[in-house]
Amino acid sequence: GITPRRWLVLSNPNLSDAIAERIGEDWITSLDHLKSLREFVDNEAFVRDIQRVKQENKQRLAE
Repeated sequence: GITPRRWLVLSNPNLSDAIAERIGEDWITSLDHLKSLREFVDNEAFVRDIQRVKQENKQRLAE
């Protein structure tokens, strides 16, 4: 099978990059590191980045 981390990196590289910009790349080898994202829940720049990634993915799917 494929790990959730690997699936995320391969299926959504832009989201993976947005996450790595904030918490580094350790989450790729240890999913527990994603808990660090809680610190950014109120960070407007991070929320905007995630929204941008989601919108780009939706547009790509619609094409």
